[in-house]
Amino acid sequence: QIIMKRVLTFFFFLCIVTTSMVANDNVKGNVIDLTCTFIDPSNKPVTRAPQAMPVVSIEGNTLFTQAELLEALQVKKGDILNIEKMDPSKNGIIKTYQDAGYTLTRIDDIKLDDSGNIRIVLSEGTIESIVYRKVSKKKDGERRTEKSANLRTLDYVLERDTRMNVGEVFQKEKLEQTIRNIYRTGLFTSIQPNFKQSATDPNGRIVELETEERPAASINGNISYGTSVGLVGGINYTDSNFLGRAQEFKASIEVSDEGDQTYEISIFDPWLRGTNRLQAGGSLYWRQSIDDDAYGDD
Repeated sequence: QIIMKRVLTFFFFLCIVTTSMVANDNVKGNVIDLTCTFIDPSNKPVTRAPQAMPVVSIEGNTLFTQAELLEALQVKKGDILNIEKMDPSKNGIIKTYQDAGYTLTRIDDIKLDDSGNIRIVLSEGTIESIVYRKVSKKKDGERRTEKSANLRTLDYVLERDTRMNVGEVFQKEKLEQTIRNIYRTGLFTSIQPNFKQSATDPNGRIVELETEERPAASINGNISYGTSVGLVGGINYTDSNFLGRAQEFKASIEVSDEGDQTYEISIFDPWLRGTNRLQAGGSLYWRQSIDDDAYGDD
């Protein structure tokens, strides 16, 4: 692609002035290339040879071959190098990665060596760690404690629904699948992904999932009256995220003024830890009933 091109005619010469970026042994940066053709009856042109395309190499690529990325960059041997194709925000390398879902890939550096060759340094965006955090709702002047900052849900509950893996290149599709899986647990009302650069690895990315948990525990009481059982009072406790393990726990007590008592405890785990979605549950039930006919007057 030519940045600027102008055709001039001087007497018996036809000249083309081209402004472009070239890189070779002696010329670097933007230069003006003048090509003139002498017009004579024999029609034999006298021209200046064009500048050759420098060697372009790519480093840091693991998902696509160098040939695939050079094709995406649209550079060909013998062409004049267009500076716009080196723009990290516009060239075809980043678009190739983004079209495949690798949205954290970037060009870290473009270097020109003494021979005029170009070296493109890629950072594909390898996941260094995945962090699950609680949404911060600290008010002005309020001190943030460790308890208020930590999720109630244990990490292993989130990890088993996470489709991303540490050490692999971040892919948007796996993040979206992870968010859908976590929402299906019913334990969260919002999940917001954030990304940070690794402090030690230029290619590393830290993926943060900032979540807001849904209230899981509830307590309610009831009072009723019947002619056969008298006045009955009860209290029920339910928790759909018992001990942060995504287990369903229920406990209830009922007592009547006639002496009847009922106690019940149940627990259900929809996915036992360390298994392939094996479920388990159990319950305990105890009831005491007073028979009024068993007590007579002496």
